[in-house]
Amino acid sequence: MAMFYNNKGADALLRKDYTSAYAYFREALLIDPNFDSGWINLGIVYRLSGYFNQAEKTYQHALGLNSDSLTASENLAYLYTFTGREEEAEAILAKVEYKRNSNPYYHVNLGEQEMEQEHWDQALGHFRRALALDRSKHEVYFGLARVYFEIGELQQSKRYFKQAKNKAHNRQNEDKYQHKIDFLRNL
Repeated sequence: MAMFYNNKGADALLRKDYTSAYAYFREALLIDPNFDSGWINLGIVYRLSGYFNQAEKTYQHALGLNSDSLTASENLAYLYTFTGREEEAEAILAKVEYKRNSNPYYHVNLGEQEMEQEHWDQALGHFRRALALDRSKHEVYFGLARVYFEIGELQQSKRYFKQAKNKAHNRQNEDKYQHKIDFLRNL
């Protein structure tokens, strides 16, 4: 239910109906006081309404619930920038950037975005970075396999599809990768 009210609050926020947004986020937090996304969104309402001290406390509370929340950190940094506290904002953003760059899924996401633009070299770079960070994620090998397929390096593609299959943790993904391996074998 908390997610329901949070989503209703987000809709109200987009309409710039801050009173309704506040009411929905408050309701979400009454249902689940540990729902960090609700606290972040409440902080946004406070910031947009000019209640900067409350916004700061709310973002800090969200970070107390989930210290890894990049969204809470970014919103706190934005608030600090907006209120002239650039040094504090820059310190937070540096930590956010470090956390992102240390996350293989961040690079998988960037690799997928580059693939959509057909920027194969950049995509390959992101998937390789993800692989350097964590060699256990089948999604990384899948991304590499797809890039190599697109650039016509079918042996490399097949190699990475096999590795993706070996790293997959469920039958559905194993079957998906086996199907792609079979397809490449028949080319």
